[in-house]
Amino acid sequence: GPTSTLVPATYAMSQSESCRDCHYSESALARSGADDEEIERLIIERVPADEPHGSVGCVTCHWGVGGTDDVDAAHAGMIPDPTRGAFEVCVRCHHDMPNVFPGDRLQTPHDGVVHGHEVNMHCGDCHTGVAHGLDLMAGELICPMDVCIDCHIELGLESEFEDCDVCHTAPHDIALDCSGCHLSTIVWEETAYTDHSVELVDQHSDVQCFDCHNRPEFLGLRYVCSDCHESPHDFAVDDCSSCHTPADDWSTCVMIGHHPFPVDHGDIACDCTKCHLSGDTSDYWCGTCHDLGALQTSHGTRGINYIEHICAICHPQGRTP
Repeated sequence: GPTSTLVPATYAMSQSESCRDCHYSESALARSGADDEEIERLIIERVPADEPHGSVGCVTCHWGVGGTDDVDAAHAGMIPDPTRGAFEVCVRCHHDMPNVFPGDRLQTPHDGVVHGHEVNMHCGDCHTGVAHGLDLMAGELICPMDVCIDCHIELGLESEFEDCDVCHTAPHDIALDCSGCHLSTIVWEETAYTDHSVELVDQHSDVQCFDCHNRPEFLGLRYVCSDCHESPHDFAVDDCSSCHTPADDWSTCVMIGHHPFPVDHGDIACDCTKCHLSGDTSDYWCGTCHDLGALQTSHGTRGINYIEHICAICHPQGRTP
């Protein structure tokens, strides 16, 4: 995050007693010559020591001169509101401000403000009322999004709302257009995909991104079925779609152009185990379904005496020639 070469300030609590004596007391302010309207503006509520800035002395942030009862001398060189333009005062202590809030992956303008790139922005634009009275941050580390949106509208920057990376840093390690997948800026889990390496239809239409992808990088996939599915077969094929379709529970085998017989041969009805007993696809034998004795007799009458495991040579379509 942005850093400062300034020497960190001391809390200077001991030098701020005279400030507190006056600004914590309406009667003391009145004695100093402040009228009723001024008293209302200048009176400061005590901040508990365990709250942010509660143990910080007045002169640490507001400068001026501590340890004097002379009103004019005490206010020499004082900064009434350090959050409005005098950001270097804040940076003396807050020198480790992030440019991204990791937990929310939200961009922050800290770097632009501190180094003068965002000339129209000050610390107080987001962090108003620091240490005194109502703080827009309401005790949280990140001010409400409404503050950012209202400011962008006021500055005429509504067009920036169309660019997700104005506010957000992508959690993914691949370049993606947020709107290409995310349908909602409220619920990021509402997604749709116009272009996906694997067609998300049927059984695949119900899966969530990180059912398959590594969270949150999206890397490490070859986009083949074996990325997610463990094959129950004794042969190694990465592409399950060469036999199966995601339209059902994978029990249907399509096997177009990859099988000696049509998969609707006889009453098989795409049930592989009717020929490949116990799921063993390394071999098959027509005698599993056809009577071997009858086959030998019918073939013997034609002078064909050896028929074991060569049925497909003469019957490539599973039909009698």
